[in-house]
Amino acid sequence: MRDVKTFIYLDLIGIELYAKSKNNPNWIVFRFIGTVIDETKHTLRVKNKEQSKIYIKNQYVFRSWIDQPNGIKKMIEFDGNKIKGNPENRIKLIRKKNRRKLH
Repeated sequence: MRDVKTFIYLDLIGIELYAKSKNNPNWIVFRFIGTVIDETKHTLRVKNKEQSKIYIKNQYVFRSWIDQPNGIKKMIEFDGNKIKGNPENRIKLIRKKNRRKLH
């Protein structure tokens, strides 16, 4: 289960994404780009139907829908700069945040 507060720290593989470009004025609305199949430090590889495309994280704003415990889907929007880095390192950030809250 994915929580809204920890969503950007987790692995994004298997998530369906919508994106809006920060630099391209033709992308004024969010478009469905597909399902994430691979993630690196600075890029997301997304598959849509038969083609796969690589998106640079810091050039886009992303949206996704996540399931809540009460059965309702919630839309989450996040900047690509917030998901910079490897998924393994982002998971470690959750632990650091939780430790800081305890003190």
